[in-house]
Amino acid sequence: LADLAGMLEGMAKGKGVTLTIPPRDADVVAWADADRVRQILLNLIMNAVKYTPPGGTITLSCAAFGEVTVARVADTGPGIPAGRLESIFEPFVQLPSGLSDRGGGVGLGLPISRDLARAMKGDVQLETTGSAGSCFTLVLPRAPLASSPQVPVADRAEARA
Repeated sequence: LADLAGMLEGMAKGKGVTLTIPPRDADVVAWADADRVRQILLNLIMNAVKYTPPGGTITLSCAAFGEVTVARVADTGPGIPAGRLESIFEPFVQLPSGLSDRGGGVGLGLPISRDLARAMKGDVQLETTGSAGSCFTLVLPRAPLASSPQVPVADRAEARA
């Protein structure tokens, strides 16, 4: 999350949006494809920047709960109407342009992100009030503790090199 926030910090600042990342525990690792996780989180963060109005905040956090690891992208944007909660995960569906100055896109990021997460035995979930922000959560299987011979997502790229 910190790497991705660094990549998008200029975009967020240019729009007047603040990115925040609370500290996390060191044992927050997922058993997943690192490149696909980055792709999903990049999409979720870019959407949050796109839909959050100037002066808003995007909070990027992660935590481990039992057998899963979650990464959350929460924003103070306009939220998503209750009737659109599942449809935004369908291809080519976008919020009406009147809800925000979204600028571009064809409506494939969320469906692709959810499909990628599900291919890794996870999911992308949405919580929203419908009027004051949204929280997209990437849920993935939690990696075993370091004593296991399996390689967590944070180390896979180095293991392939």
